[in-house]
Amino acid sequence: MYLWKYWRESRITFSIGLVLIGLLFWALHVHHVGPPLQGSRVRAQYNPDQIYMIVAHVLTLPLAFLALRYGSFGVGRDLNEGSGPFLFSRPRERTFFVWSDWCYGMAQLLLLVLAANLVVVFAAHRIAAESGPTFIADGSLSLLSIFCVNCVTGLLLTASMFSLTYFCSVLTRGRGVTLAVGVIVIYSIAGAVVNHYWPTITLPDLMLTGFSVSHSMIISFTDGLGRSIALRGALAMAFPIAAQLLLKQRDVD
Repeated sequence: MYLWKYWRESRITFSIGLVLIGLLFWALHVHHVGPPLQGSRVRAQYNPDQIYMIVAHVLTLPLAFLALRYGSFGVGRDLNEGSGPFLFSRPRERTFFVWSDWCYGMAQLLLLVLAANLVVVFAAHRIAAESGPTFIADGSLSLLSIFCVNCVTGLLLTASMFSLTYFCSVLTRGRGVTLAVGVIVIYSIAGAVVNHYWPTITLPDLMLTGFSVSHSMIISFTDGLGRSIALRGALAMAFPIAAQLLLKQRDVD
């Protein structure tokens, strides 16, 4: 029953995500089956590997937006709308509501990330069929491995933003998106300031870079990729744990 409630809150956002991904798929399909003159103009401006990298990075913005939106659903919204007392009077631990929200939201985001990266693979396949497989410098990486790493990096980005917003929603009783965006902006500004005054210190980017790229060509996986994935995964898990601890101590009127 509670999962159905979360689905009713998030179904419009999930549908919008699928529509955006579908529109991108349609745009790529129309471009590649369009008139030869149109295709030749685009290929004259960009190499196939550049088109691949552009499509992969363009997808991060709508996925990040959807993750922020998903973080505003669930217990945090219930606290703001005044339905918290009724919800917590049910014979369930508060931990159940936190992890039900988080797991169900992550399941939907996982489907969106997979669908988005399938669009990238579609673009790579069509471009390679026309111009040759020029995405990889020496052939040491397969398209499947690139797809898997892109899915992991995209999922880590959405998981971090979703978890941060969810914690902020519990903390502020429903106004988590504003606080989360503020935290992200401040972190980005702090990264630029630190890099300017202390060039030897670099704060981790919000988007994990999975590949080393030279002249728009993928050379290899980045150094310490496994460690970076583990640390970002731990960060994404830390926020719902913090939300759980906060909710246990909070009085709901």
